[in-house]
Amino acid sequence: MARVDLPLHKCVLRGPKCLPGRPPDAILLVVREQIVQSTYSPKRRRASGPELGAWRAFLRAGTTSALALEAALADTGVSHSEYDVLVNVATGPRDGLRPTELAERVLITKSGLTRLLDRLVERGYIERRACASDRRGQLIVLTSDGRRAFRRAAPNVVRAIGTIFGEGFTERDVMALRVACERIATAAESMTA
Repeated sequence: MARVDLPLHKCVLRGPKCLPGRPPDAILLVVREQIVQSTYSPKRRRASGPELGAWRAFLRAGTTSALALEAALADTGVSHSEYDVLVNVATGPRDGLRPTELAERVLITKSGLTRLLDRLVERGYIERRACASDRRGQLIVLTSDGRRAFRRAAPNVVRAIGTIFGEGFTERDVMALRVACERIATAAESMTA
């Protein structure tokens, strides 16, 4: 293991470029200001034991976190996927989001999103409005009922996330996890593009 002379957060956020002499395809695992370097070839087809273990842990964390959020939302009448749409519309542009923009932000397939939007329209939580700049386009906006549903559900989600990340995670841990997850998402997206 090599000692890092730069602050940990700079290495986590900048990746291997902040470490002179590292190959551009190096992936760094940062643990308590120590780095362990592994270089991956994009042509490699078999995952190693540590990669499989990390993958299983990643899937377990995602699945159990989603279940925890569903449980936290149970008494609000809003599902996790509905909340995902509501939070993205609530925090998006004031005039609303195009369905294509929303599809890029939420964790659901495009066909699933269409059905979910139909359900949210039926429940009175969102409206589809004509886009002023594009007569063929639509914008998704929250109704007053949708805003109330979002405000009712948000504290439960914030508490659940605080509980999940509150035990044993430092700010650096959370930053490193975010960067690692973004890199995983980017790699996975490149395989489906």
